[in-house]
Amino acid sequence: MTELRQQYWLVLARSTLRVVAHGYQRCRVRKSWPTAPPTADLPVERLASYKRPFTCCGVDYFRPVNVTIGRSRAKRYCALFTCLTTRAGNMEIAHTLSTDSAIMALRRMAARHGWPRVICSDNSTNFRGADVELRAAYHGRKKGDLFS
Repeated sequence: MTELRQQYWLVLARSTLRVVAHGYQRCRVRKSWPTAPPTADLPVERLASYKRPFTCCGVDYFRPVNVTIGRSRAKRYCALFTCLTTRAGNMEIAHTLSTDSAIMALRRMAARHGWPRVICSDNSTNFRGADVELRAAYHGRKKGDLFS
């Protein structure tokens, strides 16, 4: 546009060039913004209000932590429980990646915050085993098979 204005005076030159550049495909691609993907709706558990914390929670293990017990070293795992509504966190130590350690970590968390109604976790074997055992205990308790 500066080269044109050195020799000629064009009326409405800037707006005319803007209209031409807007229709030009390369300019449209160069100035385009990436589109945001549509986000999914939040689960109902995340939107539950007026409930105590940890009514709906998520659980996952994170990397092993090396601890020293006497003169020996051992691996311990940390179970991270997060409240889905308040985003509060609770860490419990799990001695191994077994189902029993997962249940014991859940019991310690429940002793502090009360039993959750909904627990979301990944599909690891220890959580699947804990799910099977807890469902069996719950159904046995409903039938009156368990006394404790």
